[in-house]
Amino acid sequence: MPPKAKKKLVKKKAKPDYQTTEADLQPFGGVKVGQLVRNALGCTGSVLGVRSAPAGGPSHLWVRYDSGLEAPIDAESLTPCDPVDQLRREIKERQQEQRVLDGQWQA
Repeated sequence: MPPKAKKKLVKKKAKPDYQTTEADLQPFGGVKVGQLVRNALGCTGSVLGVRSAPAGGPSHLWVRYDSGLEAPIDAESLTPCDPVDQLRREIKERQQEQRVLDGQWQA
């Protein structure tokens, strides 16, 4: 039987970190990290931070949508969500955390 070929390990490039200071977020309407925003199509997402282009180009605000997709958003199409939506999301997250804790105690 012929010897097995060794598989090469491919290292993934590390994604650049998000810039999350207030000064970096100020050009985008002063949104904060974790704040819910809505784009022009009506999709809701949570602000991750600002990433600048690798060649020193313009910076973009990045958002994680409810589907888990991370993408940049245009500053013109950005609308902050109501505080009620933010509160609903926090309640939903706490309920999920409580379900996990309840599952640990029942096991």
